[in-house]
Amino acid sequence: MLKIVVLCAFLAIGALAFPGGAPTTACDSMTPLHNGSPQPNPESPYTVTATAIDTQRYEVAINSADGTPFKGFLIQARSTLNDEAVGSFDVADNSKNIDCFTTVGSASTHIDNSNKTSVSVIWNAPASGEDVQFVASVVQSTLIFWVKLPATVA
Repeated sequence: MLKIVVLCAFLAIGALAFPGGAPTTACDSMTPLHNGSPQPNPESPYTVTATAIDTQRYEVAINSADGTPFKGFLIQARSTLNDEAVGSFDVADNSKNIDCFTTVGSASTHIDNSNKTSVSVIWNAPASGEDVQFVASVVQSTLIFWVKLPATVA
């Protein structure tokens, strides 16, 4: 009987993961809908950087500082006025967009849970020109993840 309970618990953990990308229900908190608790951001092995391409576009990248792979991600540019996702992302080979806070394509997420050591997406600024903070949630495993890692703007 104990073996069945343990097996059911592992199946339930796996069923709560989203190998095909974050759902829109994760838009507000950016917290994966997994079992487990967010890890402290200062201990993250991942860096998030936003590099200006021009005045309207940024390349936003997640990189593993030590080669530790990750399986999933959710990237947003949050308005400093209301903390909602703004702008839109171009779809990259390893990502798809989801619509957060009624803004089309305002978040970028993974398309599969294969191991990754880096991802890079292009963000397009909204016409409003408001100030933003780039943030990313990164999933190493179902139980180990970081939420709203702030980007360094280069």
